[in-house]
Amino acid sequence: MSRFTQAVSWSGRGVTLILFAVFPADASIASLERVGGQVQPRDVRRYRLEDLDRRLGGRQCYEWDLAFDAVPSGAEGLVSAWLAAALDAGAEFAWFAFEGSFNFNHILTADIADQVFAVGSSAGIHVAIDDRARVAAGWVATITAVRERAGL
Repeated sequence: MSRFTQAVSWSGRGVTLILFAVFPADASIASLERVGGQVQPRDVRRYRLEDLDRRLGGRQCYEWDLAFDAVPSGAEGLVSAWLAAALDAGAEFAWFAFEGSFNFNHILTADIADQVFAVGSSAGIHVAIDDRARVAAGWVATITAVRERAGL
């Protein structure tokens, strides 16, 4: 079993893919519940993450938990579609990461890059579901470049 499969199956009751997205302070957040493609989550839960220390400079951060019975076939395409939908809804940048990786002090930092398996911004969408891809130097550079462009 890959680290990716283990990490997204942490609950023991299926698979959860976690999408994070940062929007401008004044954005009206669209509900992302059905994104294109044939494979749909059995449940989608959305949470607003409170940035009490204003690490994002007043921007808003949301989390979507996408629940599946098993790792979806075509996971790379599915993840790309959800990132594109978040960006189309007005997100400045968005990423998929493993449970427990989120911390306002470590958004897209080098030390958690191996826990991020997809990222999207105006510079494009990049996916690294393959375990080896997430530990490559190029992946760390991709992740931190999005962070730097965001001014974090």
